[in-house]
Amino acid sequence: MTGDNARFAPPPLARPAQPSPGPFSDPRVRLVAVAVAALVLLSLIVFGRRVFRVASAVSTQLTEAEKANRKSAVKKQLKELGVQFFNYESRYHAYPPNEASFRSFIQGTPQPALADFKCGQCGEKLTLLSNVAPSGSWLESSGYTYAWSAAGITDAAPPDLPIAWHRCPEQAEVVVLFFQGRVDSFPQGSDMVRKLEALGTRK
Repeated sequence: MTGDNARFAPPPLARPAQPSPGPFSDPRVRLVAVAVAALVLLSLIVFGRRVFRVASAVSTQLTEAEKANRKSAVKKQLKELGVQFFNYESRYHAYPPNEASFRSFIQGTPQPALADFKCGQCGEKLTLLSNVAPSGSWLESSGYTYAWSAAGITDAAPPDLPIAWHRCPEQAEVVVLFFQGRVDSFPQGSDMVRKLEALGTRK
């Protein structure tokens, strides 16, 4: 165009810009990206399994520690009961012949809570020798058989005569208080547990 018409001519149309190829348009780049993603996913799976194993191990250790603490608490309670057993003898010059006499005595001590004879961990009742065998006999390790009557045991009782014992439901061992004050634990099926069962105790 020329003259005035040329001044009003529309500008030429611009061609739309073509999008530049992205980094993933290259098949090699895509292959590397897929490989990296696979490695990251595999690492997460392996890490997750390790975390699970560690968490399981920690949980097991905590459970075992809790059981050990409970057993230790039961031992402590039986030891305290053993102290009261001998305090009773110091006052009356005889050992408690039955639960009622023992309870009445303990209720007048600084530890009256022991008088209910219940485990402080599981709440179940402790087993007393005077309850399961008011009179009976006990074959000690030396082969000597000690016998007692309903009047209670005497100073002639052997050191390994059980006075009281208990097993919490979740525990695999029975904790036993012996005549001389020792407290120990025994697994189910042991000779000691079988002897206790022979006296009429429950597992």
